Amino acid sequence: MASLTEAARDRKAYKLAFDYLSNVDERATSELISHYLSTPSLPDNMQKILRRLIESAKNYGRMQNLIGNITDLRKVLCDYDPSAIIQRYHGNSQELLNCIIIEKAKTDRPILVTKPNILWSRYCRSIIEGASFLNRFRTVQEFRRFVDDYHDNPLTRKDLPQRLSKEIYGIGFALACDFLKEIGYQNYSKPDVYLKKILSKLSLSKNDDDEIVFEAVTRIAKNTGKTAYAVDKLFWLIGSGYFYRSEFNRSEFKIHRHADKFIEWAKPQLE
Repeated sequence: MASLTEAARDRKAYKLAFDYLSNVDERATSELISHYLSTPSLPDNMQKILRRLIESAKNYGRMQNLIGNITDLRKVLCDYDPSAIIQRYHGNSQELLNCIIIEKAKTDRPILVTKPNILWSRYCRSIIEGASFLNRFRTVQEFRRFVDDYHDNPLTRKDLPQRLSKEIYGIGFALACDFLKEIGYQNYSKPDVYLKKILSKLSLSKNDDDEIVFEAVTRIAKNTGKTAYAVDKLFWLIGSGYFYRSEFNRSEFKIHRHADKFIEWAKPQLE
């Protein structure tokens, strides 16, 4: 039997992933999956953009469980206003950390004053540098024009997450991509642990390097007529098993992580 062309393999892999996910749990209907694959709307103010940036910064290692819900930090973070954060903390992440320590002391999840967790220090620096970066833009429209110049050009698309990873401490290439896709830029995908495993094991990506996987998702999107966001989210849902939003009057739910089972099932069909 003749081997599949690259484009045909990409199309088949996407269909296999969708079919697998829609049959793995009765709650994961085709309608619900399709909804998850729809790109979010672009934010209409800088506060929403900063909030998403610091949500993405939280997705580092064990930081998500440590930091918790950032809504609890809303007052400390000046309602996520970049300019207000810079003014209040004078661009100093230690001042922000000191304020958070005081607030956390009032809860059941205090931070040790004598030895603040190194992840909290990292997170506060990410917030301050993220706020500083976004504070360069006078309006959300100006920010969008800046991102569009990268997003709409395949030759420069990777340059923006690379730039963000250099300018904002704690935001590497993958987290920068996560930030961009979750604020509605459909040509960005996050090369996270699940995508790297699934795509490399199925030979849809040459290896599990972040930028190589990013390029693989971009190629699959082009060959399937889907967005990079949709390709990302489809394989991520298989890997994580986490339907994290309440949709169609249903609460969030989790299924088992299915990366290994999906790889075992799909691999012979893609050879």
